[in-house]
Amino acid sequence: MSKTRVGRIVLGVVALAGVAATARLVAADAPPGQYMIANDGTVYDTKTQLTWQKYPPFQSAPEFTWAGAQAYCANPGLPGAGWRVPSVTELETLVDESKMFFSIDNTFNDSFKSEQWTSTPVASSPGFAWRVSFQTGDAYVKLVQSHLGVRCVR
Repeated sequence: MSKTRVGRIVLGVVALAGVAATARLVAADAPPGQYMIANDGTVYDTKTQLTWQKYPPFQSAPEFTWAGAQAYCANPGLPGAGWRVPSVTELETLVDESKMFFSIDNTFNDSFKSEQWTSTPVASSPGFAWRVSFQTGDAYVKLVQSHLGVRCVR
């Protein structure tokens, strides 16, 4: 299987805005030792040198608008400082392309929200931002008022 694939576009809303966009995905290729799971609810990626929130938020309303995701990650209650919403490129590093469905790397296979926000806006169309689907492993654009999950990074 190719290490990259072209993301699909959510055509309904995006076509109305006249946006055409695709994304390249990068396989997680998580060899033994790439992810170091800490007891504090975080996972350190030795390849990208990013620290991830192991579990997405579990609360009465675990989905956020794009702005709500930014606010949540600014203060997620995790150890340390500097938490934020990942870029589309960063979030795609968690995709395991060897899986047909539920394509998040096994280290994070506890994710209940298969669609997660990125911090990457669609430059050509205000009001849209990129999200990654861990159901399919693809990146799509979504209206920023939509409600999706989020996984913080630093």
